[in-house]
Amino acid sequence: MRNLARAALIGAVVFGSVALAGLLSVEAAIYVLAGIVVLVAGRLLLELFSVNRRLLRYILLVILTYSLMTVLFGLIYFLLPENAMRPPFADSPSGVLQALYFSVVTGATVGYGDFQPASADAQILVMAQIFVQVVVLAVGINYVLGRWKSSGGASHSA
Repeated sequence: MRNLARAALIGAVVFGSVALAGLLSVEAAIYVLAGIVVLVAGRLLLELFSVNRRLLRYILLVILTYSLMTVLFGLIYFLLPENAMRPPFADSPSGVLQALYFSVVTGATVGYGDFQPASADAQILVMAQIFVQVVVLAVGINYVLGRWKSSGGASHSA
């Protein structure tokens, strides 16, 4: 586990230095670092649940379901009429990114306020997303923890 953390730190330093030196754009370095973080997190999950691969599948299923719902809601937000959001999303690929960002912020119930639903339809959609994703997350976590307990996971962690 320590070697993995060292490798992630070295990767972050290397890509940060490359971005600072101008050999790679800052955005590209951020994407590479995000990829490293995902790989490290996946590896840590594999190590943590190496005893019970079935449980890991349930966890990944919950994460995948939640992520797909976030993307789906983001695409729906992007397809809403221009006056549905304040400020409106750009009519370009960056607008899709803005809509996905809004969906992630909404699903996480953070609500930064840089984008706001301006129409009743958009407000209803936001409420639906929050409700659905909170329920899916709660049910998913409850299911995973129930499986973990029934497989003797609680006794393994002590």
